Amino acid sequence: VQTHVISRVEEATTTILLPRFQTQPETVIEDFADIIRAAAALVKRLDASQAQYADVADELKDLLSSYRDEMQRNSAALEKMIELLREGFRLHQPPQ
Repeated sequence: VQTHVISRVEEATTTILLPRFQTQPETVIEDFADIIRAAAALVKRLDASQAQYADVADELKDLLSSYRDEMQRNSAALEKMIELLREGFRLHQPPQ
């Protein structure tokens, strides 16, 4: 009886378990190819992401430049208004 059990365990091991866990050259190559494809897809996604970051950076740069120009125009307009108010109310120029 014991020999029969051991024989069945050996048979199950050789017919079911070993083929499942043995690596074949073809499966190794397929797995490696899958890894390479996944890495290539990841690199493409990273490139697209970097391009988007570059576009956003350019937009921010343009926005800040526009904001700076607008602030300079506003500052000049405020100085002109202050000068007109001083002149209109006959105020003296404050000492600097």
